[in-house]
Amino acid sequence: MNNGQRLTDRLIRSRLPQPPERIEITDSATPGLFLRGHTKRAVWTLRRKVDGQMVRQVLGEFPTIGANDARSLAGQAVEAARTGPVAGIDAGTTLRNVLDAWSDARSDLRRTEARKAALARAFPDLLPRATVTMDTPVFLRAADGLSAGARVKALRDMRAVASWAASRGLMPEGVLQNIKLERGGERDYVPEVEHVHAYWKACEVLDEVRCRFFRFIVLSAWRKSEVREMRYDWIDGDKVVVPAAHTKTKKDQVHPLPEGWKDLIGTGDGIVFPRDDGRPLSDYTDGHHKRVIEEAGVPHFTLHDLRRAFATHMADAGGDLLSIELCLGHSPSRVLGSVGAVYNRSQRFDMRRQLLDQWAATVKTRDIATLAAE
Repeated sequence: MNNGQRLTDRLIRSRLPQPPERIEITDSATPGLFLRGHTKRAVWTLRRKVDGQMVRQVLGEFPTIGANDARSLAGQAVEAARTGPVAGIDAGTTLRNVLDAWSDARSDLRRTEARKAALARAFPDLLPRATVTMDTPVFLRAADGLSAGARVKALRDMRAVASWAASRGLMPEGVLQNIKLERGGERDYVPEVEHVHAYWKACEVLDEVRCRFFRFIVLSAWRKSEVREMRYDWIDGDKVVVPAAHTKTKKDQVHPLPEGWKDLIGTGDGIVFPRDDGRPLSDYTDGHHKRVIEEAGVPHFTLHDLRRAFATHMADAGGDLLSIELCLGHSPSRVLGSVGAVYNRSQRFDMRRQLLDQWAATVKTRDIATLAAE
């Protein structure tokens, strides 16, 4: 434990040790406030007396909550304990009531119901809780079990709901409003071939449409949004043309259609992977993805990590780098440079089809040797 000084984010980063060593750093500017942990996980805690008993209140993790935010939260906690319940808020109003009211007020917006359902899945234990007792640390602690991306998405959506609710006297003001929510640095995790194979097999625990959906993501290395919105009228013989409106590059992308994909796509009209009402599957796939991960018994990875797995394992096996980038829907200039991409317009369809066939064989059999097959 240090002797105490006014903490800054920069000072904290310089002090935190590598795990498993831990350190406790106190903040001289706010009595009872301290940070404890290491570079992988450090938690802000407020130590204070309540009814003569020393209690600790967890405020959240660093760096999601910086030093200034932690001091602000500590002040809010002390003030809330001093003043009691927030005046004007019905003690019987629960988070479930707030989500229902918010959803009804925004029923004209297309994704409202999906966001409401996702928030209910992210914060199930808070749904029956009275909103008068809620503050920022409550939601930060509840979100700790989510993956990094899901955590940021859930807290950002909840922040919008909290702001709406506070303006209508349904929730205390300031909840989640002064917290920086960032995903953090670039991920560098590459799932092993064995883990991708196990994930592929475990997709069987899902319903038929979602099983095909997740397996197509594995084989195609497409972005999730492109697979969600895929339509049968994009298919043109042995190719799939993804319109510019659905691509990250905002340009039409033409992909080969390997034989191995056809069983997953099937035949029909409209959306390839639809809900019962014909609309694309919800963008909130974390719950289904987590279920597959758990069934497979593999370390957690994201759907986007599957793109990295494809690119890395195919490159390690000697795959053509430009073909790999084109499979991922990236601009050719990443490999050729801005000038080279002006002149070299090859789409490498045959090479890409071979790479995708080899990747499919590897995923299904775990036989890495198939990657090197001609």
